[in-house]
Amino acid sequence: SGQKVSSDAHLIKPLGIATRQSTDIQAIDDKNISEAVRFIRHHACDGINVQDLLKSVPLSRRVLESRFQKLIGRSPHEEIMRIRLDRVKQLLTETDLSLIQIAERTGFQHPEYLNVAFKKQTGTTPGKYRRDQEHAHW
Repeated sequence: SGQKVSSDAHLIKPLGIATRQSTDIQAIDDKNISEAVRFIRHHACDGINVQDLLKSVPLSRRVLESRFQKLIGRSPHEEIMRIRLDRVKQLLTETDLSLIQIAERTGFQHPEYLNVAFKKQTGTTPGKYRRDQEHAHW
């Protein structure tokens, strides 16, 4: 268009780094559990539960729970919560989103439940976690 473009750089802070987790899933020798882990990593923040997971693998709940615990060291529910809460921590640290917005983005139907789950895992509230992270980066 012939207009002069400003050479001033505008840096935009990213919302996070997506790490590739495909290689450690392949290290799981059980095809069904590997698929279950992949399903959880892709859908944990969509609000899934163990019932949804059972629809993605041809296993009974008892067999899924048993093999998952043996190979992963956590129950499927614990893994879903771990993935969700890791994302919550990332959003608390890297964004100014409200707790309601974070709850919506991480599959929690109610911010109150997010608060309870977060405190149970971390020993602190989301608000205090965010403040502590802000102070840690000074």
